[in-house]
Amino acid sequence: MPKHRRRVLTIGAQRYLWSNYHRHRDGCQEVLRLRQVGSTVGLSLVFGPGDGRWVADGGMSAAGDICLDDRLVNLNQPRVVRAFVDAAVAAGWLAEARAVGCRDGWAIFDDAHADLSRPRNCPPNR
Repeated sequence: MPKHRRRVLTIGAQRYLWSNYHRHRDGCQEVLRLRQVGSTVGLSLVFGPGDGRWVADGGMSAAGDICLDDRLVNLNQPRVVRAFVDAAVAAGWLAEARAVGCRDGWAIFDDAHADLSRPRNCPPNR
């Protein structure tokens, strides 16, 4: 069984493999790994603790949780991953993944969180 479960996220015609995991490098870090299906290169968004920044300690109860100030998201949720994919594409990071495969995920947190805060068009309840 692989160490990190890879999941598929489909956005329009694009399909992305994604996984998230916790590691200990310069303290606790949460990592969101993204790669387009069929590509050999990917992008790792790394979230480490710092001023106003919190990451889970690797325990099961908070796995995937990251927080900036009072804004908490969970990297296990596909809608959260979608927001980070959209922000990374807008920043040109996925296109640059071959040259720079690892980025500070906090740099696009505000854009991803803003996307999560927008209302979605949902079908009416039946």
